[in-house]
Amino acid sequence: MPYFTSAKIADRGAAGVTRDEAKLRGLDVQQRLAEWLLERYVLAAPHLTRETPWQRTVHAYLSSVKDDLRAERKQARTEADFAREATVAQLFDSLYLRELDALTRVRQFAGMLAAEPERSQVLADLRAEAEAKVRDRASQLASAGGLHPVPIRALVQCQLAALLCTLVAVRERYRPAHPRPPIARIALG
Repeated sequence: MPYFTSAKIADRGAAGVTRDEAKLRGLDVQQRLAEWLLERYVLAAPHLTRETPWQRTVHAYLSSVKDDLRAERKQARTEADFAREATVAQLFDSLYLRELDALTRVRQFAGMLAAEPERSQVLADLRAEAEAKVRDRASQLASAGGLHPVPIRALVQCQLAALLCTLVAVRERYRPAHPRPPIARIALG
């Protein structure tokens, strides 16, 4: 999943809905995606021959999402702070970012199917469906939210450049005035 930037996110103005309305709408979307994913996971399970990190991640998500959604619904309905009007940033977080996070789980499911050494048409079809869902919905969310994906190569180049600059700065700042010899000198008397 690419990283995104948007000027709309920084908008702190009113969104026209309360925080609880925004959060509950986002939770509904997340629940539908979790149900979709669970159905496909059940279809894939008989065809899986080995456990992978992808599978553990998807399984852990599906095991906890029902309780997590229930707790978040309770929070939105009971905490007084959620009765206030949401800012645009809060609405964005409740809707777009929550759905993008759920789509990450769908993408992990596709990765799980790709890592399976035994090939079957069922797994191939499920993988294609999951990849299409992520590809199509992520581009719709990006368009609706005014998001601009940062190309992954540019992101990696920025991270590498930052790491190298940090290493140079640390080396220059903490260079000892009198470096120690590589081998300790032992004086024999």
